[in-house]
Amino acid sequence: MAHVFVRPATGLDARIIGAIQAQAMKEQICRALETDLSNETHEKINADDFAHIWSETLATLPDRHGLLVSTHDGVITGFCAFAPSDKKDTFTLTSLHVDPSYTRQGHGSRLLAAAIENIKKYNGTTVEIWAFSTDDAHTSFLRSAGFAPNGVRQNIIVDNTTLTQHCWHTSIEEKEG
Repeated sequence: MAHVFVRPATGLDARIIGAIQAQAMKEQICRALETDLSNETHEKINADDFAHIWSETLATLPDRHGLLVSTHDGVITGFCAFAPSDKKDTFTLTSLHVDPSYTRQGHGSRLLAAAIENIKKYNGTTVEIWAFSTDDAHTSFLRSAGFAPNGVRQNIIVDNTTLTQHCWHTSIEEKEG
């Protein structure tokens, strides 16, 4: 039986986190564009750059922020980062990515559950995450986890194409009674 769990990330994890982020981001944007990335954009989404940023982030992780990794038999399969929002008691999942070769094995759900448990320790009551409106895989996952669009949108231009992201949210308040 496979040994799977979620743990806090360490500086030693930055390189693989960067690689997972670059690969997952490229795939998400390609799904949103419904075509391949231009060579220029492909090169800009660089695993080494992400690894450097995550290494620095982990060295100076502010209070109420978190970076978690999921593992499968010791191999890092995904990660989730969260930070407080500018809205009271709201946290944003700034990244939630699973290595594409490990999707649909529960790693995303485990990461999300662990992030929510951590956010509750900081008295968070709402969690938000951004998703491309055309990324059915991501939005289906979010919907199955109890998230719904909150009506807020933002546009991002990639390869001269405007892509829309929707803000999804869910309440994590404990229900009384």
